[in-house]
Amino acid sequence: MLAHDPELLRRAPAADAPAPAAGTTRRPLPVPSTALLGRDDDLVRLRAALDAHRLVTVVGPGGVGKTRVALALAADAGGPVWWAELADLAPGTSGALLAPVVAEAAGVLAAQGADQLAAALAGTPGLLVLDNCEHVLDAVAELLTTLLPACPGVRVVTTSREPVDLPGEQLLELAPLSSAAAEQLFLDRASAAAPGAAPTGDDRARVAEVCARLDGLPLAVELAAARSRTLSVGEIADALDDRFSLLVGAGRGTPARHRSLEHTIALSVDDLGPADRRLFGALSVFTGGFDAAAAAAVAGVPVRDGLATLVAKSLVGVDTGAPGPRRFALLETLRAFGDTLLDDAARTAARTAHRRWVLDVVTEADAAWLGHDAARWFGRVRAEQPNVRAAFGAALADGGAAAVDDALRLAGAMGWYWYRFGRVAEGIGWATAALAAAGPDAAPEAVGLAHFASGPLRYLAGDPAGAAADVAAGLERMDPARHPTKVARGLAFRAYLAAAADPAAAQALLGEALAVSRAAGDGPGESETLMAAGHLARLGGDTTTALDVLRSAVAVARRAGHGFADGSSRWHLVKTLLDRGDPAALDEAESLVRFLGGEPDVTSWLVAVHTLAGALGRSGDGTRGARLLGAVSAVGGEVGYRPEEMDPQDSERNVALVRAALGGSAERYATAFTGGVAGGRAAIAAVLDELGDGGTVAARVVGRSA
Repeated sequence: MLAHDPELLRRAPAADAPAPAAGTTRRPLPVPSTALLGRDDDLVRLRAALDAHRLVTVVGPGGVGKTRVALALAADAGGPVWWAELADLAPGTSGALLAPVVAEAAGVLAAQGADQLAAALAGTPGLLVLDNCEHVLDAVAELLTTLLPACPGVRVVTTSREPVDLPGEQLLELAPLSSAAAEQLFLDRASAAAPGAAPTGDDRARVAEVCARLDGLPLAVELAAARSRTLSVGEIADALDDRFSLLVGAGRGTPARHRSLEHTIALSVDDLGPADRRLFGALSVFTGGFDAAAAAAVAGVPVRDGLATLVAKSLVGVDTGAPGPRRFALLETLRAFGDTLLDDAARTAARTAHRRWVLDVVTEADAAWLGHDAARWFGRVRAEQPNVRAAFGAALADGGAAAVDDALRLAGAMGWYWYRFGRVAEGIGWATAALAAAGPDAAPEAVGLAHFASGPLRYLAGDPAGAAADVAAGLERMDPARHPTKVARGLAFRAYLAAAADPAAAQALLGEALAVSRAAGDGPGESETLMAAGHLARLGGDTTTALDVLRSAVAVARRAGHGFADGSSRWHLVKTLLDRGDPAALDEAESLVRFLGGEPDVTSWLVAVHTLAGALGRSGDGTRGARLLGAVSAVGGEVGYRPEEMDPQDSERNVALVRAALGGSAERYATAFTGGVAGGRAAIAAVLDELGDGGTVAARVVGRSA
């Protein structure tokens, strides 16, 4: 109004006129029509922040509930509270025009300038809430620069999608609701929209799906629940692929900015410059998070300033608590909006760049995770699993020769990760899909890499014939000069699989593997070859040679930092000691289980626990042995792995040793086994605790050769 009528400004009180007194009684606050859910902890944080700081800005994406949290704080505050709603101000409103709005909220209509408002509030303690500041931040900053120094008793809470950026400002980032709170919000609002509907067990599962896909964003959840009058929960869930056409039409009392999820997000995005809009669109291809280097690789431009802008506007979240480079993420709803900013060409380019970035990361990891730096690279790739899956899906959906080649190489690089982490079904699934998509002109090396990844996984799945065929197909297509480690390990693995049926062929393969690995100075390949040689000697009944060779394998593995070969060689060593009836098998098995507990490979850990059960049975402790067998069954069921399928002969012996220690009592075995199933990992930990620390036996047998 002031902007349209200059005469009103000319009639405003002079700057040196006596300051009017601020209102000291509570003015009516807006009264929500629904209960606030899931924000108790946030209110505690906000109160604590306001106790320690005079300016607190509640930041978060549109629709996260900033206004509701600030309103709950104001309703519970003691003393005067002045609530100023700024949403309807025009973007770019000046500080001079903002001051009268705040003055009206404070009950001092005559204060038409910042100085007069400051004078009016100077002697009054109170809480000033400026709601929805993001489009008038310069004006808010200008006003508060005057108010805060002059009004020591006034504390200020602002709500905004980005900080006011003043000295002394404390940010409180408001996250989406927890799963439980979001689901309760949906059920409450759905019940109001469709009073006769009673959710079933299946409905509750779909409610959880809806809330998860909407990131627990309160506005999105409420808009979805409002559809319950005409759509079932299942129909709402199925329609979320087109969420922006679904999530519209809130009640008449809802502010216009919150009647459509798309409009709410657009209020932030429309304020971006062209470069930042392009960056936001490109970032929509990431799933599960990314760092600045990844963003730059996909966007193809420097991103430091652009990321800072998007974070400031609450369009991109950032994890400031994790070690290492900052990781960023987009809520799923913001990712979906970002995707709408891309045309077909830009979307294809972003997905291709994302796929290539994922392939680069995993390829680098594949070259490192057989050595001393394995743990770091396993962690790196573990953090990128959502992106890896997205890259696979996009490559296979693309179907072009280049995309399929990337999928094949991605499978080849991921094979060892899948093996170590027990992702058997997932790994076989992706590798099989990539191989099925490969045409006759696919690069032989890429095909070979995918086969090589699939083989060991099929072995874990209890398909040794399929494993052998895959590894053979991989070796046919791989050049030892380019991939000496993979070739040596592939030859050793073929020898391992052939050892029982064709010892002569296995021996020849081992000789070839040793030649390749030693020529390349390849410790991981050499250690796995020696492990397979020890296995071959054991199967031939030469346990003395087996122990010597396996100890050598452990020594080579430790020099190379190859934890898998270290653990696997020790596993074969324990089995050889059991063959000989050597009581040292128990100490070695216990030590091995403790060692593998610190490795990422759950399958190797489980088979070692199974072997420890056999060693306990051999020593006469059938009860603990049966508990371990039950625990292995439970944990193996979680990851899709059964030692009995991968190692049938020795696994049967472990069970037989445990049963014999229990005197053949089926009842005693069943009782202890069931206890292990119920306890799972905790049951294994309990048995290890009962056995003692075990640290002094870490290398009693292995150490003699190290």
